[in-house]
Amino acid sequence: MKKILLMIVALLSGMQMMADDVVLPRFASSGTTHKWYYMRSLKFPDRMLTAREADLYNEEKAAADNYDDCQRQMWCITSEDGVNFTFVNKYDGRQIDVGLSKRWSNWESLQMADVAQAKFSLEVRSGESGDTIRLVSDRPAPGGGDIFRYPAGTDATYNYYVWLVREAYSHDDASFFILEPALTDEGPEMSGSETRTYYRIMSARSGSEDMALKDNTAASDAVYKFITTKDATDHTSEWYFSSAGSGRTVLRNRATGNILSPAVDVVDEYNVPTVGSDDAAAVWVLNAITSDEYTIGGTAGDGVTRYLSNTLLGEPQMQPVAAELSGSAFAWKFVKTEMVNSIENARETAPIVTVTDGRVSVSGNAKAEIYTVDGVKIPYDTVLKSGIYIICVNGKSQKITVK
Repeated sequence: MKKILLMIVALLSGMQMMADDVVLPRFASSGTTHKWYYMRSLKFPDRMLTAREADLYNEEKAAADNYDDCQRQMWCITSEDGVNFTFVNKYDGRQIDVGLSKRWSNWESLQMADVAQAKFSLEVRSGESGDTIRLVSDRPAPGGGDIFRYPAGTDATYNYYVWLVREAYSHDDASFFILEPALTDEGPEMSGSETRTYYRIMSARSGSEDMALKDNTAASDAVYKFITTKDATDHTSEWYFSSAGSGRTVLRNRATGNILSPAVDVVDEYNVPTVGSDDAAAVWVLNAITSDEYTIGGTAGDGVTRYLSNTLLGEPQMQPVAAELSGSAFAWKFVKTEMVNSIENARETAPIVTVTDGRVSVSGNAKAEIYTVDGVKIPYDTVLKSGIYIICVNGKSQKITVK
């Protein structure tokens, strides 16, 4: 059976959880619907709000093949109460805060933080240019009084730096941003408490399009691999996505219930993803490359962020190239297989049997009985030869083919 080892190399990170039960403006994201916007300066219409290290600037719109800078210019706007808003950056999941700039002489300014202390109320103006907003911080920057709460963009003298000004200076076009949709494809459906939507995570790498991510951790080597699979009943190659906040998701296997974790085992020169037990620590970010191709990446406990990659065993390590992501080893497609309206039904119908290299493994505490097609029972620990067998688990039988 042809196998491809998973390695993961450099990526992006995550964002904040939001409530779904409040009335939000149309541009805001909920817990399961993630909308990404460019924030174009009204005063400098050729420039977008851009996170650059700790500071924010109005920069020219990044070229489509400049993957990192495109992400730095995308924003998700969230709120728990429909009044106070948080702005999350696509590149690394950090949030807009207020503070003192270390680069620009301790100016009171917008600053990026892992978790913002400030939230912003919005003045919204709708017009021919689309939704236009002005931000008002609910707290002052550390250096002064509450008058410095409104962002305004400076000119080329200060590289179009975005700082904070008094209310009296916040009414010109420098303090307003036009929201422009950045991503229209929402990606895979998030599964909730009542329904699950299952997907095969397929390689979009040219020449490897028939390869799917399969949970074979019950095998003796206990690491994730790609395995050619054309069997539509093989639920170990099906996964469902649970939202962990804006742009963040947890990936769980349909058959085994295992969580795919960005924590890694080192196997030779490869970093191999592992089984996770904690949803909060096993979070991935999905980023659109094209309308149906995505990168998948997450941050491990070592603080390193990595992309999920498919790499042939024996190949040298690969690095993502922004202009060449589509069709690369870092590109994935999500192929929907089934939606189940009852979680209990999902549990009942999902097989829990894995057969790898002739050995049968069963998730949980269930035990399997193995029979030949003639009804002859075979010891459970037998290494099966090529052929067709009947596997019975909890009184339910299924036919398997061992190659």
